[in-house]
Amino acid sequence: MSPARLRVSCLLLVTLATLIHLVGGSVAWQAAGIVVLLLYLMTLKGQLTRMAKGLLCAAGVLTLFALWRSPTPGQLLFEASGRFAFFATFIVALSMLRLPAYRSRLVRHCGQSMLLQPPSRRYPILSLGSALFGIILNIGVLNLFAAMIEKSNTLSAAQGRAWVQQARQRRMMLALLRGFSLAPLISPMGIGVAVVLSSLPQVTWPQLAPYILGAAGLIFMAGWAVDYVTGPHPP
Repeated sequence: MSPARLRVSCLLLVTLATLIHLVGGSVAWQAAGIVVLLLYLMTLKGQLTRMAKGLLCAAGVLTLFALWRSPTPGQLLFEASGRFAFFATFIVALSMLRLPAYRSRLVRHCGQSMLLQPPSRRYPILSLGSALFGIILNIGVLNLFAAMIEKSNTLSAAQGRAWVQQARQRRMMLALLRGFSLAPLISPMGIGVAVVLSSLPQVTWPQLAPYILGAAGLIFMAGWAVDYVTGPHPP
């Protein structure tokens, strides 16, 4: 079995074991998912970037410090590893949104229609779209919209001009990220709004909405202005 197939198989087994644990509450399946996840990490030897290695080392140091301070290090390590496996399952589930997006004819048409829009109109479409879809899909909207952008923004769509393709890629990705950053702010189910409403019981969502939507509007307009100023303006 090739290393790539082995990594995919490990992730699928981690996902399956974690889901069975969540449904049935079996500790054995949770342990199996943790073991397979460790095997997956071992297969990444030599594949990690310098930043990934740095983050992994920092996580290892913090883990050792937490275990040293904990009265029950074994239980803490097992619970943390289980959450790690759950997060890996979450990422795998989000990645599955990207696969149908690559094969969808509708997604391709949507991406092409966006590319045909003027840059000044393309930004609000992407930004507002990612904000609204982010309320429903959360971080999954990044996978979905990024796949749509990547699939439609080809060199042929830019008429062979590499600088146009790169400029479109940069501007559309920034519009996507800026729009997604508004989702936790404008969503009544967002963590920020939930914290404010739970901390201040006398404040209600209708009272908070004008300030939230006003701030979101200012952020959106500022991003749109930055996109226009920093974008290329060919003669």
